[in-house]
Amino acid sequence: MTIITQKNKKIEYNGLFETGCIIKNENLVVGYLKTFPCEMNKNVKNKEYELFESENVETCKKILDNFYKSFDSSTEKNKFYYNFNKWRKMWGITMILTQENYFSKEANIEYMSVSQFKAFAECEAQALHNIEISGENETTAFLEGKLFEAWVSGDRQLFMSKHPELISSRGPTAGQLKAEFNKVIKAAEKFLQQDFFKNIINKCEKQVILIGEIEGVKTKCALDLFDRETNSIYDIKCMKDFKEQWNKAEKAYVPWYYIYNYVLQLAVYREIVRQNFEEPKEVGLISATKEEITDIQALSFDFKLLDLELEHFKKNVKRYDDIKKGIVTPTYCGECAYCKSIKQITKFEVIK
Repeated sequence: MTIITQKNKKIEYNGLFETGCIIKNENLVVGYLKTFPCEMNKNVKNKEYELFESENVETCKKILDNFYKSFDSSTEKNKFYYNFNKWRKMWGITMILTQENYFSKEANIEYMSVSQFKAFAECEAQALHNIEISGENETTAFLEGKLFEAWVSGDRQLFMSKHPELISSRGPTAGQLKAEFNKVIKAAEKFLQQDFFKNIINKCEKQVILIGEIEGVKTKCALDLFDRETNSIYDIKCMKDFKEQWNKAEKAYVPWYYIYNYVLQLAVYREIVRQNFEEPKEVGLISATKEEITDIQALSFDFKLLDLELEHFKKNVKRYDDIKKGIVTPTYCGECAYCKSIKQITKFEVIK
């Protein structure tokens, strides 16, 4: 995992979130706790709280690694996690996003994401409800996508250890991957036969978490693949197929990457990369299908096209953020599962 802050607040750290608390102000400050509980003040050094100031990544990493090793139990780790989030809110410090908390309720409340944006566009009331009751739902399609990413990027064992529900627990297939996910593995293996794809994967960092600000709204993203030398972004997708699909709003068939708003997603990712680094050299989508005969594609997107998609995001993101904050009342689509679940009949609908 890589955490990268804004340009003027430099830190790069690979490891678990529990390894340390990163406190950011005008200068880089990395702090770590030694005892629990303690009163912490970001401007004061005391025997329970040490501050370390440096822009040396390796030195920061070493201190945080040593801190992680000092924990005796998972209880202490959880206690640190809870207390740090409590203190950072008191100080007005931005939440530190990690692989462990990226999809959490807290992260989704504090940050906007493309997934949230798409959900609000479909039904504002349902999107708000889903944020309030939980983090991001791990649907079958979501798990298939993450399984595909893990398989092609080399994080297979870690992913499987976090998702035992993908493993069969009964009958002759006990201990094996459930049959419905085999098509994802098949697609991943075909994907990895392509030297073009493997070269991209080998030169890129995986699952890079970035934060930025768009129209005054804090926005998060997790880049599947990020080439640090060129700032290029590559997103990995595993699709049912690459067929055009009917767009109800436009009343026309459109490419699959438009139906699922993947161009919008990459437009936002590009903007956040620009805020943290420089303009990406390339923004691409590399994909495979779950068909009987796996198909593969590699698409890059013109920056003028991405600019148009970003304008769409800018036009609506402030409203969606205000809904999250309770400033604006959400609209109800009347057709989604949430709207149906709360539907109340008060009078007859007259048919003429």
